[in-house]
Amino acid sequence: AFTPPCRVPSSVLWTRRVCSPKIQLRMGFFDFLSNNNAGNDQAPPSNIEQIPQQSYVQSAVSVPRSYDEIHSQAVDSIRAGLAQGLRKMEVEFPPIAQVNKLSDGSASSQRLVRRANVDFAVKAAHGLSNAAPTVWLLSGDQEALTALSSQRLPSNIQLAPLSAPPPAGPQDVILVLTPSTTRQWADAASLARVAPVAILNGVASNGYPAFETVYYLKPMTFNTQICGYLIRLFPSDWIVVAADGRALDMEVKFVSAQGGCIRPDLQA
Repeated sequence: AFTPPCRVPSSVLWTRRVCSPKIQLRMGFFDFLSNNNAGNDQAPPSNIEQIPQQSYVQSAVSVPRSYDEIHSQAVDSIRAGLAQGLRKMEVEFPPIAQVNKLSDGSASSQRLVRRANVDFAVKAAHGLSNAAPTVWLLSGDQEALTALSSQRLPSNIQLAPLSAPPPAGPQDVILVLTPSTTRQWADAASLARVAPVAILNGVASNGYPAFETVYYLKPMTFNTQICGYLIRLFPSDWIVVAADGRALDMEVKFVSAQGGCIRPDLQA
C-alpha cells in the first residue's frame, strides 16, 4: 500500500508534496503486471462510491490486474455508454506494459504497440457484436487494417478505412482504432451522425472534446513503484485509487491541451 510521506491537500490531484517539493507523484506504465501487484487480493473497501446498479457494470471500480481485465473493463464501459445513449466515446489505456517499448521509437516497438491495439480491437468487436447488427472496425493506419484483415472475423464484424465511411446503419457500432491526427478524430466524430462511435487508444489528440472518455486507466509511480491509478469506468466518475484498491481523497482536475483537447492534469 502507498503511504504518502506527508499530507496531500484533498483539493489537488496528486500534486507536489507540500512538505517536500522534490517529492511528487508521476505517471508510469504497467509495472503491476509484474510482481509489484502480485498477491493483491484485497477487495475495495465499502466506502468507495458505488456505481448505480446496472447489468452491464460492476458495482465498484476495481484495479485490473491483467490485460484481459483491462480489455473487459473497457468493453463494459462502451456497453454502458451505448446503454445510456452516448454517440461519441473514447477508451484509453497503455496498450503494452513496458514504457520503453512505447518511447524508444524503434520499428519493432511500434509493431508491438500496433499488434496489442489490433488484438484489443478484435476483442472489443467480438464483445460488442451481440449489441449491434454490425460492428465496424475502422482505422487510418493501413498496417493496422492489414493486420485486422488477417483475423478470422464473423460476418457481422466489418473492416473499413477511416477515410472511406462505411455503410453503417443507426443500430450499428463503429470502432475507430488509434486515430493519430485531428483530422482523423474529426472524421470519426462525424460518423456519429450515422451510428455510435468509440475511439480505441488514440495515438494523439486523446481527449478530443467531441468524445466522452468512458474508460481511462493510468498508473501512478512513486520511487519507481506503482502506488495508485487514475481510473474512469463509465458510468462512474473519475477516481484516484491506491495500489491496494482504496479510493483516495483527491480531486481530478483537467487542462486544455493542444488542439482543444481536454486531458486529466497529471502534473498538477
